[in-house]
Amino acid sequence: NYQLYTLLAPYDTETLLYFMAKAGNEKTKRLISSYFTKLKGIRPQLTGKDLIALGLTPGPQFKEIFERLLEARLGNRLKTKQDEIRFVRDAFMNP
Repeated sequence: NYQLYTLLAPYDTETLLYFMAKAGNEKTKRLISSYFTKLKGIRPQLTGKDLIALGLTPGPQFKEIFERLLEARLGNRLKTKQDEIRFVRDAFMNP
């Protein structure tokens, strides 16, 4: 899911619909459809303010944290905000 998301996220809706219409095979059409219906709206629930409240300092690490949170959410490993908080504490505050 994460690979599909990172591949398609840079494109706007119109471009993806064009790709879907021109796709020569059903698998490609299904993957693009899956992106629209299941993946496109997924975002980490934590915000920068939440990370600061946890005691982290804003900086380049925030980008890595949000990328890892997104990857874990897309992989269905994190479902709630509490899951995300535990993930951040375990991965970035208590390595």
